[in-house]
This record gives sequence, structure tokens and C-alpha cells, in this order.
Amino acid sequence: MPLTMTMIGASGTGKSCYLYGTYAAMLEGISLFHFTPKDYNQGLELEEAWELIMNDGHWPSGHVESADYIFDCLHHGVRIGTFTWQDYRGGILTEKKGDDAPEDVQAFHQRCRNADTLLVCIPADVLLKAAQGNSQSDHMLSRYLRIMGGFPNLINVPVVLMITKSDLITDEETRQCISHLLERFNRLLTINHEWLMIVPVSLGRFHGDMVQNGKVDGNVEPKRLHLPILFPIYLELSKIAIDDRRTGQEHSDRTGWGKFWYGDESEHYYRMAREREATMAAIWKEFEGAVDIYQNGNPILNSSGALPQTE
Repeated sequence: MPLTMTMIGASGTGKSCYLYGTYAAMLEGISLFHFTPKDYNQGLELEEAWELIMNDGHWPSGHVESADYIFDCLHHGVRIGTFTWQDYRGGILTEKKGDDAPEDVQAFHQRCRNADTLLVCIPADVLLKAAQGNSQSDHMLSRYLRIMGGFPNLINVPVVLMITKSDLITDEETRQCISHLLERFNRLLTINHEWLMIVPVSLGRFHGDMVQNGKVDGNVEPKRLHLPILFPIYLELSKIAIDDRRTGQEHSDRTGWGKFWYGDESEHYYRMAREREATMAAIWKEFEGAVDIYQNGNPILNSSGALPQTE
């Protein structure tokens, strides 16, 4: 059963470009991690979209339609997980979800309620202005919070706050932005929310504003593109590894007659657990120095140095 990852991003957040750029980068792979599409035609569509950006030299217009993309995630050529990437047109966030709303607006809110992970795209330049007190820029964060506040399952769903276009701000400004996110999204830390990741991502080093139909001026240097996707896969592998070890222990604890009638496959389950844990260790190595992770409001990995405010 694929993990469902729903991406939330208003128009202009770089959501579509992130999708295209991530696919292009993960075809070649990063640190022996690769994404491969289940649908060959969809893969070609994403690849051609990125090539068009590079060849045409202009950032694309936002999506006018929503789409689901299913990928396998591989490490060392071995599939470690499958995920459905749900991409929605940015304008969908500004439309009401009442009975007379377009069908895709209703579907968007329902999908968010049922998602395994929420990927929230927040552009670095807008976030920096918000952190510096610009109320108009901060409106985007308020919009996200209102939408997410309507998801009753939020407490159990990992959330990834992605700072897109992170090449537009300095390291010090990034820490300032993360501190602001921790303040504005404090509810995710105080409602005993299980997992939260904050990660800056970028397609490269570009000059000027990365606006729709704007000129692509700079160099493609992907950074941290794979980490938002690897986070829920890491958490899923952890659950499966724990189950494998528990089952292995149950087999190992069987008495002589129990093993005679039901067998003892403890070593098989222990081996599967070790393999998953080895993959988890490789993923965690990618996280170190690159992301901030919180569990139940407590910092588990604090790469930025920013910390939530305490009473």
C-alpha cells in the first residue's frame, strides 16, 4: 500500500518546479537513493516538463489541474517504499470547500484528511518577509494554519514544512525563518503532534525572483530535494522494523511443541528488521546537518540551531 503524500502549496511557492526538479534529480539519484515512476508516461511528462524549463529558460505557470504520481523509492537499487505524490493546483487553497465548490476542491480537502504525510511548501523569500514582520507575507502562513486546523487526523500525520527556494536566503536568514515557523506553527508542537520536520530545499542557485514565466537565471544545484520524501518512508520503515522484531521474538519464545507445530522463523524476521534498520541508518545520515525534526514537541535533530520558544 503506497504512502500518500499530499503537497500543500499556494500559487508561486515553487511547488510544481519542486516536483519537476525532484523527479529529474532522483532519476540520477542522490546518495544511492532513487525514485522511479510506476507510470512510464507520467515519468516522461515530468521529465519533459523539467527539460522545457531548462531549454526554454523560463519558470512555468502553475498547475491548472491536480494529479497523482506513484513512485517507488529505491536504495542501492532495492525498493524500500512506494509513495503516491498528490499534487494540486496552487489556487485550490484560496477556494472555499462548501457544497458549491469545484469537485477538485472537495477532493483536495478529503485527500488531506486521509493523507499519510502533509508536505507544506513555503517560499523562502516570502517566509523571510513574514519573519521580519510583514503581515501580508505572513498571511500565507495563516492560510495554511486555517486549512490544517480542519484536519481531525493532523495529530497522527507527519508534517514536513518545506522552505522552498532556499537559495534566496542566507544561512542566518534560514535560522531566522525556522524560528518564525516554530513560533507560527507552535500548535503542531503543543498538541502532542507526533512528528514534524522543517527542511530548506532548493533547485539551485538562481538570480532574481523565481516567478511564474520569469527567466531562469542561474545554475541547477539540487539540495535536500529527496529529504521530505524520505522522512515518511523512514518512519514507515521504523514501524515495520519494530513489528518484525516483535514477531521474531514471538517465534523465538515458542516452546518446543510450539516450534514443532508452528515453526520458528525468528531469524527471518530478525534479518528483515536488520535490513530495514540499515536503510534507516542511511536515511538518517542524509538528515544530519540538513533538517530539524521534532517528536511530540521535542527536538530530535536540530541542524539549524533554532529552537521553539518555551514558557
